[in-house]
Amino acid sequence: MTEVLGFVGLGHIGSRVIPHLLKAGHDVAVFDLDKDAVACLAAQGARAVLSPQKQPKEHQ
Repeated sequence: MTEVLGFVGLGHIGSRVIPHLLKAGHDVAVFDLDKDAVACLAAQGARAVLSPQKQPKEHQ
């Protein structure tokens, strides 16, 4: 199983940290109520998930 880093909330910190994690080659799953924030990071390679509860289950 591949280890996936999950972020819930893509505000000031998450939106700045996640691009660095992606550039370093990490698999990152993201969730936020702001669908535009999710779409922006998904375009950079993050995995969008439907809910915070589904983050670990979708990537096992």
